[in-house]
Amino acid sequence: GEAVLEAVRSLELTDPQGEPFRLTASVGVVDVPDTDRDFDALLGEARARLFRASGAGRNRVVSEDRVEDAGDLHVLVAEDDEISATILLHRLRKEGLEVVHYDNGRQAYEAALERTPDLVILDVKMPGMGGFEVLDRLRRSPSFTRVPVIMLTSMGSEADVVRGFKLGADDYMLKPFSPVELSARVWRLLRRGRVDEELGVLA
Repeated sequence: GEAVLEAVRSLELTDPQGEPFRLTASVGVVDVPDTDRDFDALLGEARARLFRASGAGRNRVVSEDRVEDAGDLHVLVAEDDEISATILLHRLRKEGLEVVHYDNGRQAYEAALERTPDLVILDVKMPGMGGFEVLDRLRRSPSFTRVPVIMLTSMGSEADVVRGFKLGADDYMLKPFSPVELSARVWRLLRRGRVDEELGVLA
């Protein structure tokens, strides 16, 4: 992976006007074992690592589940289902993300106001305050205009999906969920959040 990346970096190219420029790349690598593994699962892991490489600053190779400089990314998880929360926390922390977890919607909302996270994952039904109410209140705060939010629910109702998007959700996942797919969605939104932040500074 690193050899390919270095080869791309060393290319000397010119644009149509004759101006020189160089390329960089983000690479996600998965080892293919001797044993039979589902191709789609392997492709999903490679795609998730590609998103992590891009989200962590681009111009790098990710060949394992942890990104070395991902620790500066803060994710808030509000989920009262113990099994789902355990899967979420294990997967995201394994990748080097700083994750805080609350099983009460009101506590999650108050924690988010105290320290703005880089991404929020909200369960729809929680004690204290439901996910839709948390989302609605967060979106009313200027600090949360660009913070990505993923809604997580087992209900699967079309009306709930529509309601979440209308309130400002960026993505929606139904339980039970694939940890690999969730990871890819998280890193896609984290990458987009960093781009939005950079554009906001430039503006």
